[in-house]
Amino acid sequence: TKLAAVIPGLDYNICDRVETVLGKRNTCYENIALNKGDLNGCMKISAGTPREFCYKSFAVKLNDETICNLIFNKYSKKNCVETVKRINQ
Repeated sequence: TKLAAVIPGLDYNICDRVETVLGKRNTCYENIALNKGDLNGCMKISAGTPREFCYKSFAVKLNDETICNLIFNKYSKKNCVETVKRINQ
C-alpha cells in the first residue's frame, strides 16, 4: 500500500478495493492523504484510533501541534502534542 501511495495522481478510490482486514484500507487512505498533503483525507479513515493516527502523522510531518486538536481522545491528543514538541527540541 505504501508504494502505491507515491504514484502521482493516485486517487482515494483505489483504496475502496483494498480489504478492510487489519486496517489495510485505513492505511491506504492515510498513505495517500500524507502523499497528497491532504489533511481532509484522514476523514476517509474509520473514526477513532486509526483516524487519530492519521492526524498525528500529519502533525509530525508538518511539525504543527495544532493539528493534534482534531484528536478527540485526550490521551492520544496529549501524546500527539508531546511528540511534536520533542521534534522541536
